[in-house]
Amino acid sequence: MSKLNNLDYHLDMAEVCDRYGISRRTLERWLVDEKVGFPQPMRINGRRFFKATDLHRFDATNAGLDPDEIDEVHGLKAVSSIITDYAGLVKALKARRADLGMSNAELEHRAGMQEGYVTKLECWPRENSRGMGPEIMPLWFGGLRLGLVLLDMPRRPRRGADAAAPVKPTKPNGDLSAAVRLLIETGTDEQQADVAVSIREILASKTVNTFEEISSVLHTAGGAMA
Repeated sequence: MSKLNNLDYHLDMAEVCDRYGISRRTLERWLVDEKVGFPQPMRINGRRFFKATDLHRFDATNAGLDPDEIDEVHGLKAVSSIITDYAGLVKALKARRADLGMSNAELEHRAGMQEGYVTKLECWPRENSRGMGPEIMPLWFGGLRLGLVLLDMPRRPRRGADAAAPVKPTKPNGDLSAAVRLLIETGTDEQQADVAVSIREILASKTVNTFEEISSVLHTAGGAMA
């Protein structure tokens, strides 16, 4: 059996229709047409869900590709299913750590990460968690002995609307430290510009005349950047 089944996620009827650009009625016809050979869904509380790996295999087969080629890439063993979003990537990395019998602390030691960082990476949607940037990616992958290969997918894997919307920054409310930290952590240029305006307003409301007062403001900003 293909290693595609090691990790999976499910799509509902609406997501499958969006994936193939078809109506629900067309999908219903595909499900009863043996010539189409469309993957059959599972039922949960009356709703139908399709395994993503079954859809990947269907797409690959119809594109004239061998769906089992994912078991090996460039002579190396594939250890996850096809990954198409960040949530799937984190899930695969977490499963890889578990397969290796490796604790968070051991991975942090091998990868050269600070204590507690793996937990923050694996729980990325939660508050005070961390995402994977260009500096952390080689550490995380290296600690798990993994490499990344990009696949030419026969079809668009997920609907674009499923991408996580950027989190809107909270208003600093007159706190310079919070404003500077928010400016650093905010992702888009537009959001950074909004927070920068708030910082200017905070500075404009302060009377800074002496060297000590300037040092105090810079010390506060520096503490937020730490």
